[in-house]
Amino acid sequence: MSQNAKVKAAIEAKKKANREYEAMDEVVMLEKRTMQIANFEVDSQKKIDSRIRKDRNEALRKDYGKALYHRKRELADMYNSEMELWQGEFMSRVETQDDRKARIMERAYKLRDERERVRNEHVKASLDKQWRDACDDARTLDSEALLKMVSKERHEQVEKKVALKQQQTAEEREHTAAWLKHVEAMEQIEAQKDIDRLTNERQTASLISLQIDSNKQKKAALREQTKKEDMEEIQQIRDALAEEERIQQQRHHEAAIRRKEILEANSGVKAVEEAEERMRKAQDVALLKFALAKEREQQDAEEAKRNANRQAAREYKKYLELQMVRDAEDNANLDEMRKKEEEKVWKARDDAMAERKAARDHLMNMVDQGRQEQIRMKRENELNEIESEKIWTEKFIKEAEEGILKEKAEAEARRRIAQQNQAKLQSQINFRAQKEEKEKQDDYLANKHMLRMEALHQQKLAEQGGVARTFRPLKQSQWYS
Repeated sequence: MSQNAKVKAAIEAKKKANREYEAMDEVVMLEKRTMQIANFEVDSQKKIDSRIRKDRNEALRKDYGKALYHRKRELADMYNSEMELWQGEFMSRVETQDDRKARIMERAYKLRDERERVRNEHVKASLDKQWRDACDDARTLDSEALLKMVSKERHEQVEKKVALKQQQTAEEREHTAAWLKHVEAMEQIEAQKDIDRLTNERQTASLISLQIDSNKQKKAALREQTKKEDMEEIQQIRDALAEEERIQQQRHHEAAIRRKEILEANSGVKAVEEAEERMRKAQDVALLKFALAKEREQQDAEEAKRNANRQAAREYKKYLELQMVRDAEDNANLDEMRKKEEEKVWKARDDAMAERKAARDHLMNMVDQGRQEQIRMKRENELNEIESEKIWTEKFIKEAEEGILKEKAEAEARRRIAQQNQAKLQSQINFRAQKEEKEKQDDYLANKHMLRMEALHQQKLAEQGGVARTFRPLKQSQWYS
């Protein structure tokens, strides 16, 4: 029995829920229908207003066209009547040529003045219109006037809609009462949902609080670990710096030891160079002795060759004397031949002596150049050693003097810079004061000019602004026809 009651209760609850959903759907459909009707009325009203504005503009355009046509016809009629009057007067009156010319000129001047007056009025009106269109204040006043006109029309429309609104309000009240009942039921359901949601949020908040406490503990442990690692890293850096300082001191000590070793090596090198110098001197002496021996050998060979040449010359002379005896009749030819042979002999001797002298000179030049090069190199080495010793001994004194001079120069430079900055600052203060005075004067003059221009602008604005312009015709290049 209880089981059947539960089933019936469930069926009744299901039916009740279905009825509530159907009622809700009916309310939503009714509201949608009402919104569609309202949107249709708004769109229809917009179309009606647009059509009214269009018809009004068309009527104004037609009225303007008609007025323009009438003005053109009146001007044409005026020209035709003037032409007829002039023709009638011309035909009825008999005038002299001068009178007719004066009358025509007078009327032409009047017509010219009238046309010029009309043109000036039109130009002035056009310029005023152009100024009014370009002036923001005038356009603002025109906009305000137009806004007032539109606001007035809008108030009239609002008053018309108030009655319709009152009628709609009564219908809405009935609809609202039914809708409120449905809303109360939905609010009860939402309240129960809010209670359930609040319970879930409280449980979630308690879990989140536990997580936050756990995260805080983890962060504190992480900060302690990070702090410990940072202290260890700082200690490692300090140890590394101490080790680096110890290495630098050891390097300075090793550099001092190497300096002593270099000085000792330089003294040993100097002794070796002195030994080499003695060896070079011995080699030069031996080379010179060898060159002198070779020269003596060459001189002995040349002397032997000269003796041989003398012997050959003596024998040849004897031969020539014998030949002169045998050939006494041909003395002229014999003397010429003998002279040529003697020239050949003497030329060969002179060439040989010149070659030997050139060889001796070349050998002596080579020996002398080698010796001079050795002397020059020795002198350069001595000068380099003296210069290096001077640089080494004077290095620290020079650095100290340069440091003192540099400090004095820096102090003097700072003093000069301070003086220059003071002078520049004073000049800037004077320039700024002059500039401020000039700016004040310019502001005063600009203010006076602005007040004058504002007064003229307000005067012109009062004369031409503040008119609601509802019709703006198209611009035309010709203003008369």
